[in-house]
Amino acid sequence: MRKAMKCLLVALSLCLGGTAGLQCLPSEQAVIQAATKKVALNRSSLKMIKGTSYQLRLNNNKRKIRWSSSNAKIASVTSKGTVKAVKNGSAKIYAKVSATGTVTGVKAGKTTIKAAIGAKKYTSTITVKNPSFTLNASKITLSKGQSYIVKPKAAPTAKITWRSSNSAVASVNTKGVILAKKSGSATISAKANGITRTISITVTNPYFNINKTSITLNYGSSAKIGISASPKPSYISWKTTSNQHAASIKSDGTIKAMYIGTASYTATVNGVKRTVKVTVKNPTSSTYNPGWYKVGVNIPAGEYLLTSTNRYLPAYQIYNDGSYYRPTKTTQYPGNGFVTLRKGQYVQLMNCKITKAPSKIAVKSSGTYRVGKDIAAGTYTIKKLKPNSSAYADTASYYVYRNTYFDANPYEGKYNLMSETVTLTNGDVIMVQNAKISRS
Repeated sequence: MRKAMKCLLVALSLCLGGTAGLQCLPSEQAVIQAATKKVALNRSSLKMIKGTSYQLRLNNNKRKIRWSSSNAKIASVTSKGTVKAVKNGSAKIYAKVSATGTVTGVKAGKTTIKAAIGAKKYTSTITVKNPSFTLNASKITLSKGQSYIVKPKAAPTAKITWRSSNSAVASVNTKGVILAKKSGSATISAKANGITRTISITVTNPYFNINKTSITLNYGSSAKIGISASPKPSYISWKTTSNQHAASIKSDGTIKAMYIGTASYTATVNGVKRTVKVTVKNPTSSTYNPGWYKVGVNIPAGEYLLTSTNRYLPAYQIYNDGSYYRPTKTTQYPGNGFVTLRKGQYVQLMNCKITKAPSKIAVKSSGTYRVGKDIAAGTYTIKKLKPNSSAYADTASYYVYRNTYFDANPYEGKYNLMSETVTLTNGDVIMVQNAKISRS
């Protein structure tokens, strides 16, 4: 031993000394590197499942080892260092170098494995657990035709045996996919690692229901009808066969009152049709919001002022009957507008609301004005707005009508104007767009 150490010291002095001409030989380098390698167990701790085995090794050791377990009833160890999990618990496995180099397992539990070389010992802790097997559900309700994929977890990994107590109601394949066949009950069983788990299955027939078949809303308000369906689709489409559109309905049953009138909306889910009738009314009797009206019934006859409800041009359509086909008059307004309604007509208001026409309104750059009420009779100059105006548009125009019935075409007008002069008489109606009107 002393001789070996002396050789090692000599080799070190030759490698580390200050003599420039001396170098370590390859065999001397190998001796130094071997001296730095550590002796250690290949695992300092280990979790095992009952019935499984693991090979422990004492790395960088050429001497024979005697192995032992602190609790052989939990984890046993062979003379070659193979640890076998026996049952749930923990144990300490001891490894000592004997004269003959034989390792013997002592006992199992949560064990610390010790490898002793001389006075130095190396340890590894072993924890043993029982095998496990779980499913991600214990109770499921499916509609006929639906499927469900069971997600099992087994430790250690093992083959799973699946079985259905009533395959006419619900079947299951070797991959754990359950298929609902008809209404009724069944139990799905799965077995692995000697453990059996079950899932209670209830199969129902597909259905689709709503909690209201009719609803009345004020214009601009919202409400929600209750929807129940199985299986529940990701999206429900509501359609109307009515000539009128009173509302919008979202997939979740939220209804937005958008037009005055009545319409029915139908959705089909799981082969079942459900219909809701929506009636939209004005919240007040003085303002008439976008929608459908019968003059003399839903709205009195007379002259009305139209104002926009959004960024689009306000417009209306007049019908002689309630079929809502082939309107007899369609008019759009820049800004505000006027319309005179006769009893018996039907009117559709779009992007606007109407109120009884006041005696006078202020004159702006774009709008419809009554000569003799909103603007005096006389001669006027109409000029296109300048580009820096907030109301500027590419085209400017004006048209003059005989009255607010708009029964006839304008008797005077100009499209895409720059500057025009017009003479107005009482009773006329002038419509100006993107232009300024002023007395000449």
